[in-house]
Amino acid sequence: MTKLNRWWKTYVKSIRKDLVVMLLADIVFLLVMELFLRNIPAPFPVFVKIGDLLVTLAVSFLASFIFYFVQVHLPETQQKTNIYPSLAFWFNRIVIVEKALLTNYVGQRLTCKVPCLSYPKIL
Repeated sequence: MTKLNRWWKTYVKSIRKDLVVMLLADIVFLLVMELFLRNIPAPFPVFVKIGDLLVTLAVSFLASFIFYFVQVHLPETQQKTNIYPSLAFWFNRIVIVEKALLTNYVGQRLTCKVPCLSYPKIL
């Protein structure tokens, strides 16, 4: 179960929220159209054509979302999970060196006997 949770957190929860909302609205629209509205007779034949057009657009959005997930989102997140651990070592080294430099600099500034120049004294 932990592999499934990790996969869910890594790949599914990282999808942009606006795309998830549009996907859910698309699925609800398709279910309503196919389960309920197909059985109701249309008062004008143009309504059937409009409904067919909207269903076609909804199915195409669903297909494009699946394509985006498989071809774009999965490879990007896999690259991140492969690259971040190897870069974490170097980022941590940079942070440690910066902390050491800052501590050393602040320590020298507090203990220096030579008067330090401030902005008005430089001009």
